[in-house]
Amino acid sequence: MRRRQRRILVRRIILCGICVMLPIIIVRGCIIANSGKDEEEARGKGPLVTVYDDSQKSTFTVNMEDYLVGVIAAEMPASFDIEALKAQAVAARTYTARRLKEYGGSGCATGCDICTDSGCCQAWTNPAGFAGTDKYDKICEAVYSTAGEVAVYDGELIEALFHSTAGGYTENSENVFSTALPYLKSVYSDETSAPRYESTVTISRSQFARKLNSAFDCELTADSVDSKVSVSQRYDSGRVQMLSAGGKTVTGREFRSLFGLDSTNITIEFGKDDVRIHTRGFGHGVGMSQTGADAKAKEGSSYIEILKYYYTGISLERYW
Repeated sequence: MRRRQRRILVRRIILCGICVMLPIIIVRGCIIANSGKDEEEARGKGPLVTVYDDSQKSTFTVNMEDYLVGVIAAEMPASFDIEALKAQAVAARTYTARRLKEYGGSGCATGCDICTDSGCCQAWTNPAGFAGTDKYDKICEAVYSTAGEVAVYDGELIEALFHSTAGGYTENSENVFSTALPYLKSVYSDETSAPRYESTVTISRSQFARKLNSAFDCELTADSVDSKVSVSQRYDSGRVQMLSAGGKTVTGREFRSLFGLDSTNITIEFGKDDVRIHTRGFGHGVGMSQTGADAKAKEGSSYIEILKYYYTGISLERYW
């Protein structure tokens, strides 16, 4: 009798387990199937983009979503959180769409819609070089799961600028690119663990003087640089607006370019024989900080929350 009761109990437990697990298995199967279906549907979608490949000195045309796989691979480490990668995908898609003639754009100086020179447009790498890897799968998920999504402000595609590391605060667009845009405002960005949050360039006093003299005719000497070179004005973000060098005015951007610095958030330390130029952050500082986006994603923010944080007052729309 007891054996029979045990058998009945075991059967009931097994039946309950099947009843609980079967819907989960079915739902998971549907999600996986639909996810794969959605990705396949997203491939080859979006407007055609004519790209000038700066490394190959050639031109190719590709659908927007497939083009973005190469952009995300070149612009953001695949090790970043998936939500940060999704935010990057939407930003890059918006940046590209804004340059297409069908959305009122005028392309880039190459005559194409966009190029692969990050100094002009966006970086790009051929996805064929990492196809079949975990990196490829993760980037494809970020791109195709957000297919067609773009950031808009007041009904218009935004100038979705981004950079590596803000160094504490992003920057107002007018302080870097002259034009004030309401969605490109300075915001706090927590990223102290970023690899290039801080860096230092060390140069001899004589070489420091020579470079400034050559570029701006400052009439400096190795002995006078500490008394004649100083930061005269900073933006609220901490970045240098102006420096004084031997009575000449030098912008922070000019100083950064001259010495090959990571950013314009600069402090200068004069030693007995050398000059140490310390910087915080990496890049122009306008728009979305990529390492900041990763930090926010790791704290639990979604890609939508990340985008709305770094691009003030925007909304997302699906264009295709």
